[in-house]
Parts: sequence; C-alpha cells; structure tokens
Amino acid sequence: MTDELNLPAPLVPPDCNLRGMEWMPLDTVRLLESDLWNSATPEACKAAITLWCMSWRQVPASSVPSDDVILAKMSGAHARWSKVKEAALRGFVLCSDGRLYHPVVAEKARTAWNARLRQKDKANKRWHPENDAAAMPRQSRTDAAAMQGRGRGRVRGKEGQKKKRQSGEKPQAGIPTFQLPDWMPAAAWDGWVEMRVRIKKPMTERARDMAVAKLKAMKDGGHDIKAILERSEFKNYTDLYPLADQDRKAGSRNAGVAERFARSGGDG
Repeated sequence: MTDELNLPAPLVPPDCNLRGMEWMPLDTVRLLESDLWNSATPEACKAAITLWCMSWRQVPASSVPSDDVILAKMSGAHARWSKVKEAALRGFVLCSDGRLYHPVVAEKARTAWNARLRQKDKANKRWHPENDAAAMPRQSRTDAAAMQGRGRGRVRGKEGQKKKRQSGEKPQAGIPTFQLPDWMPAAAWDGWVEMRVRIKKPMTERARDMAVAKLKAMKDGGHDIKAILERSEFKNYTDLYPLADQDRKAGSRNAGVAERFARSGGDG
C-alpha cells in the first residue's frame, strides 16, 4: 500500500486518446544521442521503439500495461522479451494507475491531445452553435447576434444588397440550427468534419446537407454509415463512398484484432 501511494500520478489525462492520428512525433536528435541507441542491442532498440509506437495508440496515450506477457507481444520480442526487457523499458515509469508511461512520449501526447481538444471545440462550435448560445447570458446572445448581423452587412456591401433585391430574397430572421439526424453516428460524423477542417477543406452548409442526404441513401441501401465516415476520416477523404467488399472484409478482420487486443489490456 505504501508503494502504491508513493507512485507518481499518470503523466497524461485518463481520457487521452490519439487513435486515428497516423503519425507520432519523434525527436531524432534526442534518440540518436540517447544511451538506448548507443549502448543497447539492435534487437532491444527495436523492441523499445516498437513499445513507444504502441503506447501512442493506447488509452491513455504514452502508456503500456505493466504485464510481461502483453509487453512481449506488443514489443515483438515474444520469447526473447526477458533478454531485451531492461533496455526496452528504459525511461518508462510505473504510475499510480498500474500502467507504465514514457515521459518523452507523454510530453508529445499531451501536446497532440490538447490540439485535438481545441480542434474538436472549434468543430463543435461550427456545427453545434446552439451549445454555445445556450451557455451565454440572454443579453450576450442578443449582442452577439447583432454583431454578427452587422459583420455580415459590412462584408456583403452594396453589391450583396443589390443581388438580394434582384433575387427577391427576404432577409433571414436567424440562421437555422443544424441538427444531426437520429440515425447518424455523432462521434464518427464529428471526426470526419474535424478532419476536413484540419486539412483546410471545411464544408459549406449546402455541402453538409448534401453529405447527410448521401449518407441517408447509403444507409437505406444497407451500408454501415459509421464505417464509411471513419474510413473517410482515416484516409483524409473529403467525400463519402460506400465500402467495397474488400474494405468490409478488412474492416471485419481489423475489428476482430482490435477486440482481441482490447481484451488483452489494450484499452487500459
């Protein structure tokens, strides 16, 4: 009990999840000047770097289970784990949640996690403005709406007003709030939208409505909407495509592997 109380707290928040991020920052100068690189065997170096990469995809990110059986598999060392264990775990710290954290990977993970939270917040404000509006005092909402209206007027200018008169379009009393349909997997949708914002290709309101209609048609055709959105997010697709047969089979295999890995402790 005393040892547990003396263990440091986890080095990242417990919900730090960087899955879906295809790359992990690597300080090459720091690596090449490290004791690990200059004194450990190539086999041990490989196991150590493999564990860093695997820890990036764990939850919490930058951590691995403190279990030799799992670590032997995760590192790729398997039966030779006992030979490389000391060098492969160099730098890892056992924390109070019972998991091993690497401080350097944790430093990179915190930066990436904070950036992901900021991006999600921006996407949420863009696609769910009612959440921000509900949290604002009534007078503040009125002032914000007035400022938004004045800003639109300045950008539009005389040319915009002329076009509105020619088209017979009536001024809008307010911008309608977008609501996701009940059948839409919200997390998968938000992830795809966030990816498009990140690659600087955000959707217009019309494009958003067209995407929802396209997904509805695919849903009616029996397609897995969550899988379609996640594939487009993972591959940085700005469009949405039905899953081909080979993609469905690959997805089923990957899901099975992920489930087995989670049972072994991969989800922390």
